Amino acid sequence: MKIGLCGTSNISKTYLKCIRKLGHEIDIVFGNDLQRLKNFSKIHNISNITTNINDLIVDKEIKSYIIANDPSKHLDIAEPLVISGKNVLIEKPLDVSVNKIESFYKLTKNKNNIIHTVNQNRFDPFYFKIKKKLETIIDTNKNTKHASLRMFFYRNDQYFNSSNQWKKNFSCPLINQGIHFLDLMLWFFGDFLEVRSLTQKDNTHLKLDDNIVGSVKFKNNILLNIFASTSIERNEVDFEFFFNNQTIKFKKKYSSSRIKNILSLSRSPFNLFKDQCNLFIKSIENQDVKKNNIMDAYNVVKLEKKLNY
Repeated sequence: MKIGLCGTSNISKTYLKCIRKLGHEIDIVFGNDLQRLKNFSKIHNISNITTNINDLIVDKEIKSYIIANDPSKHLDIAEPLVISGKNVLIEKPLDVSVNKIESFYKLTKNKNNIIHTVNQNRFDPFYFKIKKKLETIIDTNKNTKHASLRMFFYRNDQYFNSSNQWKKNFSCPLINQGIHFLDLMLWFFGDFLEVRSLTQKDNTHLKLDDNIVGSVKFKNNILLNIFASTSIERNEVDFEFFFNNQTIKFKKKYSSSRIKNILSLSRSPFNLFKDQCNLFIKSIENQDVKKNNIMDAYNVVKLEKKLNY
């Protein structure tokens, strides 16, 4: 299968490797920076590049695209592709604008395209086992359950000034790295009912605050406390769930170069993305729209916005 790639970031390289590992090919790369496109295509041996979205729309051979460009422009690319009948796999977050996501969701409701948003952690057997343990407690106990999620993703100014400034203007502890763990919370606990939060800024060069403390109430009597920061010089994620004398927890530590898990997870980060890509391809081959997950992606961005209000 020929697939197009939108974006030339580090995560774009991961998707390129995944697609090739699955026996398919990236046939064209789209981006806004022509020189960067040329460098990317040369390094990765890709023949076709373009800065014109219309080239993707009119291409009759390539019917599917992976969108991994600037998150503030994800839907600017996805919407015209979907309208033209293309299938899309969109890197998380779906977008940084709830209004744009709402409009996109209305557009996709009656479409037969395959439209997936990345939620790679849901492919991890370790998190699946945690979800099953949580369900056993949640489904059999109506009393209040407590959970906490602490996320530290230290980032310096060099990080925020990269990527055409979108990180400086739109990123926060929850919209970039943290969005993947917010997605896990919604997968674990379901719909949220109420959100309260406080935010504070240490890095004055950023548009959004870089410290967030919040509480989320879910419909099944779960209270979740969240703390997230990109200003504290730590890189780790801690999750704990408490009910009576039972505790379910996980902890992950990160380095600047690669993920180092305290726990021995059964799937590497690369394999999780490969599983995500494989689901996308299989859904296209089988014309199966049941795995379309725009609503999940919409809900996690809504939660982020309420926490970062």
